[in-house]
Amino acid sequence: MNDNPTEQPAISPWVGYAMLVAVVFFWSTGIVWVRWIHETIPPLGMSFWRWFGGALVVLPFAWPKLREEFPIIRKRLPFFFMMGMFIVGGSTLSTLSLNFTTATNGGILNATQPTMTALVAWAFFQDKLSLRQASGILGAFLGITLMTSKGDVDVLTSLAFNAGDMIMICAVVGYAWYANFLPRLPKDVSFSSALFVIMFCGGIELIPLYAIESIVVKPVPMLTETVVTVIFLAIVPTVLPTILWNKAVPAVGVNKSAIFVNLMPVFSAGMAILFLGEELYFYHVAGALMIFLGILLVVSQKKPPPADD
Repeated sequence: MNDNPTEQPAISPWVGYAMLVAVVFFWSTGIVWVRWIHETIPPLGMSFWRWFGGALVVLPFAWPKLREEFPIIRKRLPFFFMMGMFIVGGSTLSTLSLNFTTATNGGILNATQPTMTALVAWAFFQDKLSLRQASGILGAFLGITLMTSKGDVDVLTSLAFNAGDMIMICAVVGYAWYANFLPRLPKDVSFSSALFVIMFCGGIELIPLYAIESIVVKPVPMLTETVVTVIFLAIVPTVLPTILWNKAVPAVGVNKSAIFVNLMPVFSAGMAILFLGEELYFYHVAGALMIFLGILLVVSQKKPPPADD
């Protein structure tokens, strides 16, 4: 974890792409775990301890620079609270939505994240989206639609959207804004310090909602399963992918990074087939191929013509 903001090594695009594949894989393991444990641990409490625990994991790495950079961080606290709201809030809303909507709806709505990220980048940050990138985003979206609908048109025509779907859309919007603001992190704050502060600020913002959930719904049970879940979620689908994502997005670009999110159903289906005994169907293969093709279209681009002398 490089702590010097002015001396971070350059990351090649292909290393960035590999990081993004790892990010989505780690996120997918988190989704599988959350689905397994969601009846035991309430969603807001799970999210709070996941991100607060992640902040504690990062703290030893951030502490040396954190003390030096605190005056700078204090001046930029509104920015860090905003970033914490986007990433921690998006994660929390995504977890909460799965208690009210189907996996099919959730998969299709998650597939809109690259489009949402591109729209935010275009509308608010003047980033351009080429025809090839737009085609890749559309192709990947169709691939996810094929996988989540199991190749059955009737599944799509019979979809009924509910409050959980609206919550998932809000989560996607939060992720889109976080991705667009990542390249705008303060350059005079080290990476580890910024990561800790974002996680910590997001956790603080969850405390009121966590308290309400504990009183109205139920508190987080003090069980061995809870401890194991918090440790796993704090490290594997939280700290590790957040580190990789924060490093890859500035190196690769916002729109190119977002398209990799569409690998999530590919990894999720693969883990379900390998570990849960689910069967491999044609729509799995066809959908995955469309997603990979979409990603290739987005990340590939022609070299610009040489400038005239």
